[in-house]
Amino acid sequence: MSYTHSKKWQSPDFVANRKWAASMKAFNNNFPNYEFKPTNRAAFMEDLRLYTHDKAELKATKAANTEDWNKRVGQDWKPFNGRQLGNAPGYEDSQPRGTVLAQETIWSSKPHYPDATGTANWPSEQEMEFEGDGRVNSKTKNLGRFAPVPRQPEHPAVHWNTWSSIGQLPFDEVWPIPTLEDVYLPVDEVPEDEAEGIVGKQLLDAIEEAGNANQ
Repeated sequence: MSYTHSKKWQSPDFVANRKWAASMKAFNNNFPNYEFKPTNRAAFMEDLRLYTHDKAELKATKAANTEDWNKRVGQDWKPFNGRQLGNAPGYEDSQPRGTVLAQETIWSSKPHYPDATGTANWPSEQEMEFEGDGRVNSKTKNLGRFAPVPRQPEHPAVHWNTWSSIGQLPFDEVWPIPTLEDVYLPVDEVPEDEAEGIVGKQLLDAIEEAGNANQ
């Protein structure tokens, strides 16, 4: 068998020296004043061995913790015993609710999502071009691509930027835009007519009883 076109054999010591030289070159370029860098190849190989050992030990610890958790909790454990909020009899057409404060949200395991707020069509080619390459190639040069906003279906003759966007559920608004009232007249209190639906009547009655008892 001819070894003319085979890979050139390199000794482990040669490979280690080359790896040490390349690592130290990058290390000196990025951290020229670092005091704790290895001073020779033996120290570098020892640091590499300790790092590999610690990484393997951490991986084994995570695997053991995961196995222990699965044994104690069980594979069949589910929040609320697997009950999907919003699927109660008589409420099949309601908005799906999440496991946090039972608020209406699209992030739900409910298989059926009712058409309560409208269904957005796939964005047009013009809108994707505007929100994609159009933003990057704008005069400001500091805009990035942005995902098209889901919009209410309108007549095709109407330009896409005049279509109404589909509103988010209150719990899904990650960073709602403040209104003028929020800026100039901030109010942290819950409106009285909405309090019962947010915190529940039993809690309100308990707070009222506690207030009357302290008077």
